[in-house]
Amino acid sequence: MDIITEKWEFQDILKNLESRWSGIDKVHWELDSESDSSNGQYEKTFSEHERTYNDMKKALNSKKTFSHREKTTPQMEVPNFHGNYHQWVCFKGLFTEAIHSNSFLSNAQKIQFLKSKVKGEAERLIQHLNISSDNYSICWEILQQRYNNKKMIFSSHMNILLNLPVMQQASVNHIKRIHDTTQETMNAIKNLGTDVTSWDPLIVYILCQKLDSDTHSEYMKSVKQPRELPVLSEFLTFLESQFTSMEASRRKQDNSNQKQRQNVNDTPSTNQRNSNSHVTQQDEANKILLSTAMIKVQKVDGTYQTMRALIDQGSQTSLITENAAQQLGLQRQKCKEFISGIGAKDNTDSRCIKLPRINIQPYDGREISGFQPFIDLFTAIIDKDVKLSDIEKMYYLKTLLKGEPLQIIEGLAVSNESYKPALQLLTKRYCNPHLVISTHINTLLDMPSIQRGTAQQLREITSKIRQQLSAHKTLNQPTDKWDAILMCIVTRKLDPLTVRLFHSEKDYATVMPTLNELLEFLDKRAVSIEVSFVSPMYNDKSKPKSVTLAGTIDPKKTAASAHCTACNESHRLYKCPKFVLMSIDKKLEHVNKNKHCVICLGLHPQKCRYQFKCNICKSKDHNTLLHVEGKQDEHKENHSVSLHSYKAPQTKVLLPTVKFLESDASGNRVVVRGLLDSGSQTSLCTSRLADRLGIQPFNHEKNILTLGDRLNKTNKAINITIYSLNQNFKADITCSIVNQITAPMPQRKFEFSSFMIPKNITLADNEYNIPGVIDVLLGAEMSSFE
Repeated sequence: MDIITEKWEFQDILKNLESRWSGIDKVHWELDSESDSSNGQYEKTFSEHERTYNDMKKALNSKKTFSHREKTTPQMEVPNFHGNYHQWVCFKGLFTEAIHSNSFLSNAQKIQFLKSKVKGEAERLIQHLNISSDNYSICWEILQQRYNNKKMIFSSHMNILLNLPVMQQASVNHIKRIHDTTQETMNAIKNLGTDVTSWDPLIVYILCQKLDSDTHSEYMKSVKQPRELPVLSEFLTFLESQFTSMEASRRKQDNSNQKQRQNVNDTPSTNQRNSNSHVTQQDEANKILLSTAMIKVQKVDGTYQTMRALIDQGSQTSLITENAAQQLGLQRQKCKEFISGIGAKDNTDSRCIKLPRINIQPYDGREISGFQPFIDLFTAIIDKDVKLSDIEKMYYLKTLLKGEPLQIIEGLAVSNESYKPALQLLTKRYCNPHLVISTHINTLLDMPSIQRGTAQQLREITSKIRQQLSAHKTLNQPTDKWDAILMCIVTRKLDPLTVRLFHSEKDYATVMPTLNELLEFLDKRAVSIEVSFVSPMYNDKSKPKSVTLAGTIDPKKTAASAHCTACNESHRLYKCPKFVLMSIDKKLEHVNKNKHCVICLGLHPQKCRYQFKCNICKSKDHNTLLHVEGKQDEHKENHSVSLHSYKAPQTKVLLPTVKFLESDASGNRVVVRGLLDSGSQTSLCTSRLADRLGIQPFNHEKNILTLGDRLNKTNKAINITIYSLNQNFKADITCSIVNQITAPMPQRKFEFSSFMIPKNITLADNEYNIPGVIDVLLGAEMSSFE
């Protein structure tokens, strides 16, 4: 049943099963009507077969329903949870719906998915728990007990609202942030069951303190009844009208700037579109023809067959369809590679949930208690996979063992007959209940003592105790009768203050305390310690803030800093076109030679007090213009390839990359790296670049087909103008917005000293040998740009 995937196959098998059972049932009733006396053995046998039939029918119906649902349901992405209380409700709902309540996933798979989705503080809470079926419920209970705290969730949402920055000047982004954050916070508090109907005057008063003086004055003028208490809905409506009108005026200004550029060049652009225009894929696809060719391919028998091919400069390898390979009679070879590109996915995963890959950690035999989690995960992923033969399972088993476990089965050959004996040898050696129980007891006895009684230490000791108790229950040990001895062990591990507080809560002179009471007390104490260290609910924003400047404010030094050392003009270095167009090596050489600050690019003797971040790598130790692409990952090998590849990572194929200038919303030009792809009918840009340029996107629905006829939909696009770095050339293009185009190009840095490039040739990308992010893909419509 596990190898059946199509809905019609389930229907056909179910129909045959019902028809066969109807014949058996008919004969049964005929025999029953003719028989005068009852036959107990016959009735028992018939009942067993009838129960088997009902179970098979139920399983087929369930599998058919799930198979249909996983093919028709869109993929659901569960976001990562970083331990923020205000994100817990959303994360819990999605994770419960997608994974926790999914009956088709084992507990070993669920804990793997859970651990891959928690980061930061939440990850540290459960990092000491191994990946096993028994530990999943413990992990989920620990997270729920920690973050299912209405008080902390409420405090987190209120802190977000109260800590909104004060606007110094009206801007679209700031007004939108106040509007959206207020709505999100109020809705979240309502979902907690809190009545907020009388909160309007207080919330409006707090938000008015966040507005600049001009916006606040306009709001006071718009109030219909200034002598009455303010209403939150009216305040939010005012904010919405403000940023809507500001966006409309900015869009109008952008359109007028585009018209001016068109009049100067006297070449009206065909790509200009109204912001409400709707473009279909078919209309644009008819305008652009890709490079195709009719080729003859030699078959296995020596004859030739004519086939149609697509010539794509944006691919590092050549591909062939399954149908064409069958026609040519080619022998297939196993080739495992990653595909990086638009919509690239693993063909083997047909789940309706986008789940992370499960990695089985090798077992070295050092801890006997680690064998059961290992074998549970191995059984769920490999042993129960009917598509794998026993010889393949034996190979995987050997690759996942180290040390003593590998020596036990090292003498067995990799064959179908050796797989089950290997499992029996490992089970006999490591499935020893006596040793496993002793290991768990020693873990309890060897727990380190707490010195200070911090919240983290209390949570760690309670989770370890619950983990060990759960392991003992799995081994059928009577842990409910161990309270007396466990209380003695655990209290010796606690700090004296925690023990005194526990005994002072109740009179335990006549009643023996239980372990559950102690664990609940430790949980409550950890929560109380955390609450006492929560940041203040409201920070006084009315106090003036000091402004940090780079260096001392000296008129002479300020004038010197405003004088460009690259072109001797009166502007800052970061605004100099000549400096911007330099290579990264030339920029670093110029900055070091003239003793510029690498953070603000100014001239000052003291340490720079600015706290700028590089827009690319978010580092605080250099300016964005001085960012070296791929420097952080030079020591790592990147085994992904671009868009289409089944070649080895050591491939020498270089794709055509180009650097050019783009104009942002303010008219400034920025350097962008792109990829020329003659095999694409449309041009693309990343959402990161769209945000960086600040250009308002417009509605632009398009269907993008990638490998395997996978459909990717985009609904936003921007109009950009690109300028050549070396020639008097510019072009207006429309780019659909996607999250990522491809992997960094090239995959690894290489030396090009052996390349014979003529001196009179100017490269479109002078850093083609350094890995860099591709933010734009220029399709076949820009082939003339090559």
